[in-house]
Amino acid sequence: MSVAVAERRRLSPEERREELLQFGHEFFAEHAFDAFSMDEIADMAGVSRGLLYHYFGGRRGFYLATVAHAADGTIAAMERARGNGDTIDVLAVLDGFVGYVHDNAGIYKAVIHGGFASDEVADVETDRVRDYIFNLALGYACIEHPSDLERIALRGWIAFIEMATAEWVDQQAVTRTEFVELMASNLLSIFRQLHIDVS
Repeated sequence: MSVAVAERRRLSPEERREELLQFGHEFFAEHAFDAFSMDEIADMAGVSRGLLYHYFGGRRGFYLATVAHAADGTIAAMERARGNGDTIDVLAVLDGFVGYVHDNAGIYKAVIHGGFASDEVADVETDRVRDYIFNLALGYACIEHPSDLERIALRGWIAFIEMATAEWVDQQAVTRTEFVELMASNLLSIFRQLHIDVS
């Protein structure tokens, strides 16, 4: 495996933990959390077993921390793209989402699409990302109390963008701009069908 934490350097505890989580992104994209012993994982990461236990408390803790880190990163990318204004730029937010997935495709596909790293507890983190996107869509359309139909439609759209983004990352048969515009236009089409004016 090509991901080993680089040779030991003098890092702060926060920097060391971040480095290990980046290793976790690549490791858990290829392996279930219990596929290797803690000693083997530590050896591949280039750190001591005790250090992994110190930060994460075990293999499962390391995996769950990695998934939470990926969820945090996804939301942070969309937050940066959204900016501080009251108006939500759907294209910008979706571009932030796509950009993060592009740069972290392995762990994204493993967690979202039930790969080696599939885990029921980790669904809490993936649902956190879905809820963030759901609430952004509600905010964009100024919907405070969604109806059952609106909720179903938006949750379906989120499932669409998850699957479509994984496909785009693999194939990239169209440009990133074209792909983002496709997802945004799909959302606008849903709003039109629900008779919601977002002009």
